[in-house]
Amino acid sequence: MRTSMKKIRNAKYQIGQIVRHRLYPFRGVVFDIDPVFDNTEEWYEAIPAEVAFAKKIIAAMPDGSGAVMIDGKMQDDATWKQAKVLVDLARLVAGTDQPAGSGVQPLGMLRVMASAASLGGIDGATAVAIATGNVAKLHDDANGVVAPGREADLLVVDSPLGSQASSALEALEIGDTLAVAFAIIDGKIAVTKSRNTPPPARKIALVGADPSQAKGH
Repeated sequence: MRTSMKKIRNAKYQIGQIVRHRLYPFRGVVFDIDPVFDNTEEWYEAIPAEVAFAKKIIAAMPDGSGAVMIDGKMQDDATWKQAKVLVDLARLVAGTDQPAGSGVQPLGMLRVMASAASLGGIDGATAVAIATGNVAKLHDDANGVVAPGREADLLVVDSPLGSQASSALEALEIGDTLAVAFAIIDGKIAVTKSRNTPPPARKIALVGADPSQAKGH
């Protein structure tokens, strides 16, 4: 949490709890909890550049052996392995084989995302990225990312009714198929009341939108 934020959130983990790193093959035990973010602003702003730095490490150590100095910091085989995980995740994409011989299989991509997060050792946000933004980047598409100038095709989702998860990302991480509340195409609501997914755990409304012309799917 950034120091400029006054609200203190409750810690997700407890002291003594065994945890696993979401990106790296590390396990550990929580021994202390900081109620607020207590690092420098420079450190915080550098987080999005992790993949770029990881690529520098791999370029300097193609086979992962030896040690090199990069930007004033010594890198060795251990940091090379971490860098490779970051770069591989940034390149990872998900897809399905539909339409298959038996026709279009509903929920194919949503199930792939849930399987990747619950069985593949990645977090829900990364599962979404490999099915959307990473694919768009690979094919140079204008969709896949919510940003100015991109196509306004969106799915509004939540954890399904009855799930133990409290959010859509947590639902993916325990293997639940997401509940689709709305499908937005070209900035307009195209689909409501999904026929193929459970209802969302929470009632979702788009303020100012008129879903009366949308259809169920």
